[in-house]
Amino acid sequence: MSSLTISDKRDAFRSLLNAPEISRAPNLKRLLQYIEDMYFSGREDEIKEYQLGVAALGRPQSFDPQNDPIVRVSAYNLRKRMESFYRREGAGLPVRVVLPVGGYVPDFVAHALDSRTGERGADPAPTPSVAPDTAATGVDDLAAAEALPAAAEPAERSSAPLDSATAPFPRLLDPAPHAHGFSFNWPAALVPSRELAVALVPLLMLVLFLGWRSLRVPAVRGWRANMARSSATPGAHSLQPTPASPSTAAFGPAQGIFLTFADGVSYRDKAGALWRPENHCSGGKTFHHQAMIIGGTADSALFESGRSGNFTCAIAVPPGSYEVHLLFADTSGDHEAWNRNKVSVNGGPAYAWDIVDQAGGDNRAITKVLTGVRPEADGSIHFAFSGDHSFVNAAALYPAAGTRMRPLRLTASPAPVQDRDGHVWMPDQYYFGGSHVARIFPTYSSLDPRLFQWEHYGNFRYVLPVAAGQLYTVRLFFSEGYFGPTKYIAGGPGSRYFDVFLNGSRVLHNFDILREATPQQEAVVKTFRHIAPTALDTIEMRFMPVHDYPLVNAIEVTSEGTQKQRESTTNGASVVSRAGGRR
Repeated sequence: MSSLTISDKRDAFRSLLNAPEISRAPNLKRLLQYIEDMYFSGREDEIKEYQLGVAALGRPQSFDPQNDPIVRVSAYNLRKRMESFYRREGAGLPVRVVLPVGGYVPDFVAHALDSRTGERGADPAPTPSVAPDTAATGVDDLAAAEALPAAAEPAERSSAPLDSATAPFPRLLDPAPHAHGFSFNWPAALVPSRELAVALVPLLMLVLFLGWRSLRVPAVRGWRANMARSSATPGAHSLQPTPASPSTAAFGPAQGIFLTFADGVSYRDKAGALWRPENHCSGGKTFHHQAMIIGGTADSALFESGRSGNFTCAIAVPPGSYEVHLLFADTSGDHEAWNRNKVSVNGGPAYAWDIVDQAGGDNRAITKVLTGVRPEADGSIHFAFSGDHSFVNAAALYPAAGTRMRPLRLTASPAPVQDRDGHVWMPDQYYFGGSHVARIFPTYSSLDPRLFQWEHYGNFRYVLPVAAGQLYTVRLFFSEGYFGPTKYIAGGPGSRYFDVFLNGSRVLHNFDILREATPQQEAVVKTFRHIAPTALDTIEMRFMPVHDYPLVNAIEVTSEGTQKQRESTTNGASVVSRAGGRR
């Protein structure tokens, strides 16, 4: 409407982005934020399905909207949540954002003020009811995601993970349309009348009975067989996530020191670690950029704040050796080669890191790992940040026995998992692309079944931070949760195969989990030794589809120590393949 100002429209978008229905759904929030950015920058012609898929939802440049309906699915769910918000918390807002069905360029509707009651009434032009987009009918992107209970400390923010370890049933995390798990919510227009529903019940029961007789329910029989095997092996299968206790959830018995560098508010991350404000820095200035979606982390809020400029920090720690993680994400819109982040530790030579370049762009998290750091004579570890464009968001300091980097263990689970050996596996992070899904069918293996309760699938990659100058062993954990005689689809070898690249080299070609697994050992572990980091001190993995989507259940990276690197052992020359078996 012509009477609405730019400020009115921006306020309407801000209200939507902060709405619980949308703020807890990363895909939908990214979609809405991209639409907002393009609209207010005068680039409405870029609010199209292809651009939304690639720029907002992380699809590759080869994204084909005709074959991948992720944008239509997400837009359908976004409209549903907008409608829900405007019925409840946003009922009294003066301006509403409308996404017309069949398009993505926003419209705005002024919500009229009732002259008799002084309350907001119906729109002059009613908001269009939500109708399903083509190929998007009924797919709910993030079903009823709820925040964690409020933390004990009143000044503490929470990551509000999408799935709580205490939830009675696991839910999908940021799913793309995939046969692994759909949640159907039919539009009201497709729901039959009560009379018609009553008349259809006998016919429906007959169809279900005949279908059951013909199919004999192979998936259910397979599930029962799997559960029978499970009960025969004590402790072998537990379908519920098993997080560690809050005191050890993040990093096991050796607790670290977790610090933010800005606004005086503590933050509890998705793994349960409490990040406290660092109050022993001088110089520079703090910053806060609210409601940012940060790639490569499950804790975007941790990167909203930080300290920038020329400043020093002295962090008091108990005596001993430490592994230091410095966390960065450029949210200021700087360009490559513009932001040289110079950091010196304990007066040593300065590291010069171009955060935008090394992270691959703005709003992407990276971590730098330094080992063997000890406090100086005053009992503190000293950091000096120099240069007008230097900054840091957060830091973690872990007690360490020596200079070897501590093992990095990740699972696709939304909560930490403690395995039978007492190792804590962190919730998935450092990844770009793909989706997560909880397994219904257990994995039969002598390996810990808790590592296979969730899977990360799709077209995705990892950028794992490691310490420079060391060689590493990488283990990838796989099991098939969809194809097989006891799973959803009674497929065998050849149902799914894919490629895996490690630091740019293809280390698995046409990898077929079912071809290497057995009914007794469904888990397959691939081990790659003597892996040298990239020039950016990372280990990069890419999972590429060949036939159906790739998947991985867990990843483990362990240091082999500082060794003289040989050309013949660089980038995954040694590969060990195992099906099942204890590590």
